[in-house]
Amino acid sequence: MEIDINDAAGRIHTIPILFDEAAASIGQLRIVSIKLDAPCAELKHFSSNVDFERIEAELKRVAYSIAMIDAYQPFWDNFDEIDRQAFVVDGLGRSSCKRKIALGDNCFLHIEVADPLYPTELPSIRISGPEANTRPLEFKVVTNRKLW
Repeated sequence: MEIDINDAAGRIHTIPILFDEAAASIGQLRIVSIKLDAPCAELKHFSSNVDFERIEAELKRVAYSIAMIDAYQPFWDNFDEIDRQAFVVDGLGRSSCKRKIALGDNCFLHIEVADPLYPTELPSIRISGPEANTRPLEFKVVTNRKLW
């Protein structure tokens, strides 16, 4: 079963809910796993062996996950802009707090947002590639950090 939720920006978030088929065949409703495409680790995936008596608690947890979608709007807005404007080679997906961006000359910019609830705080930044090409870029990052 999947639940589709539209966020404030019109992005569609699909929440797959997997039920235990063996339990269903004997008349029990048991949730095996629920996944959310959110950058928060505790919301990405949770599994349980929930019988019908506990289904209400699990559905409340799903409702909480859906409510968290609104909290991540600024994060997704910022990362959508990066994805549109840059050549992102790794880290795509709504649950990823990382991006690897191709800069040219075999150089890559690696960014990671520490807390997706505060996406405009200075991210972790690393540049990889040939040292002759990365040294000037690293110097620019270090000298311009204060402008963030």
